Amino acid sequence: MTNHTNSAWSPSPLTPEQTQTRSAAAAWFFIASKDNDYADLLCMLKNYLSEQSQANESIARFSEKPSQKKDIRSLLKICFPKADLNQAEAMAMRHAPYQDITDELLDEIMQTTHTEGYEILPWREASLRVLALEFMANLKSSSAQLTEDAIIRTTSMLNPKLRGTTKNACQLIAGQRTRLRKAMRMIVLASLYLLQYSPSLSLEELQSEVMQLVQPCPDPDFIRDEFPFDGFFADDGTYNARGRFAFCQAALNIRSILEHRDQLDELIQNSSKRWRIPRMALVDLNILRLATYELYFERISTPRILINEAVELAKIFGADQSKNFINGILQQLCNDNNISVA
Repeated sequence: MTNHTNSAWSPSPLTPEQTQTRSAAAAWFFIASKDNDYADLLCMLKNYLSEQSQANESIARFSEKPSQKKDIRSLLKICFPKADLNQAEAMAMRHAPYQDITDELLDEIMQTTHTEGYEILPWREASLRVLALEFMANLKSSSAQLTEDAIIRTTSMLNPKLRGTTKNACQLIAGQRTRLRKAMRMIVLASLYLLQYSPSLSLEELQSEVMQLVQPCPDPDFIRDEFPFDGFFADDGTYNARGRFAFCQAALNIRSILEHRDQLDELIQNSSKRWRIPRMALVDLNILRLATYELYFERISTPRILINEAVELAKIFGADQSKNFINGILQQLCNDNNISVA
């Protein structure tokens, strides 16, 4: 078995290319919201680039072009020379790898930011849509850097005084991502559990079975914070964009876990000194498979967070001793495979 080591996990610092690419994507969203009217964007960019005379001269020449000859890519190349415009366009137009994130899903996520007293500003909305898009594209990534990048992008183009309300909006978006991530893990866990008893189920049949488990319940006391599916349904009882997206993302993880199940079980067994896999409770074993997959193969979030989330699943679905059992094996697995939990 190949030994995947991860002596220290930390998110890579954002590069100027990444930040400018996100700014370019936000500009693309902004133009779309303005029905391709460039006037407001040009005004903001002139103020933003006020100390760069060469850029402002180029913007001035761009603004003089007839509307039918204006090209968003040529403007963005002037303003954000380090941006990857192909990626920015992919984000704005939802090309691969963003094709599963629909406007409907982004609208549902963005709606949570519109709290009482919150001022809807087109540039801030565009910047936050980029943030939401990246959160949804990678449900398990670290949010701190992306959030700060969105705040800086908003305040530098608009007003530093907007930092507080923008930060609050970012936190609300991050909260939606956290609930989606939690729901996705529960769907994966339920699917793995069902497959133990019905291994011949196709993914489509499996999804149908699991979807029955998250139908709205008439008992208002049943829906709790630990069960995050209450936001998955439209008023008519059909699944909304969030619900469909969570099932889609869960299916990807289920496929990967099934492909690597023998290797996952070997890792778990090597780190379980007292319990053989056949003696483990099925819920505990499948929580361990999910967590081991995330720790050993994905490695895109801090090990401590991944272990804590596995323990939370054990508290909800396992027996009283499950949380300690899960925590102990995952801590040992990290030690055995040079994965730093500090």
